[in-house]
Amino acid sequence: MHPIIRQVLRKLSRNRVLTKRLPSEFGRGLVYCSPEALLSSWKPGWQSTQAKGLLRWVKRFVQPGMRVWDLGANQGIFSLAASACAGPDGRVVAFEPDLFLVDLIRRSLASGTHLGAPVQLLPIAVSGSACIAEFQIAKTDRALNHLSSAKGNPRAGDARERVSVICQSLDWLMSQLDKPDLLKIDVEGAELALLEGGTQLLQEARPILILETAPEHVRAVAELLHGLDYSFYEVDSPLTDALQEPAWNSLVWPNERATDLASLRQRISTQ
Repeated sequence: MHPIIRQVLRKLSRNRVLTKRLPSEFGRGLVYCSPEALLSSWKPGWQSTQAKGLLRWVKRFVQPGMRVWDLGANQGIFSLAASACAGPDGRVVAFEPDLFLVDLIRRSLASGTHLGAPVQLLPIAVSGSACIAEFQIAKTDRALNHLSSAKGNPRAGDARERVSVICQSLDWLMSQLDKPDLLKIDVEGAELALLEGGTQLLQEARPILILETAPEHVRAVAELLHGLDYSFYEVDSPLTDALQEPAWNSLVWPNERATDLASLRQRISTQ
């Protein structure tokens, strides 16, 4: 896209809210979304690369009855689709510190069209410890918002605003919520601190992770999670070849669940 066109679209996106329906396999629930959060939301339906990826991951990895934590929920696409796939016996918790995005998810939930697992929305950031932290609202897409303590994505541009947010650790959250079966982690450079604050959860709950890892954290994340007996796979691959280090988007699998991984490979091969 030409930079001038992108700039015009970003100006038109400010405070613009659109409504879409999830695909039928995810329950046709109503989703309030904004091109201010993700510029590609202007595209009809779920044609953007980002949305397609989120829905593909839900279809691949979320099973009935699962307890899913969505860390960095953005507009809630993953959380709402996961609710449909987890079903009434499951549970979804969406974590999002940007109050603009929180309002979009609240409106989607208030529509009464999401009839699967209950979705609990927590307007907080998840990092290494309990604190009040500075959070930068990206000048470009709000999908690139990040804690000031994290490097963030260069495409975020300058911060249009800096706000204070409450942070909690994964280990503390485990003391308050049902232990998760699956974590989707997209926290724009804060993933290493988040994982360091969740070693007890990772040791006890042994969840599957869908993990975005910034390049500067690849080695440290690999060392931490290998030490906790996890393996890495490219999230959209057939899951046959483990990686030595995490990809940009990885499926991170507890090694003791080899039988479950084999079953997942078989199911993916038939989709």
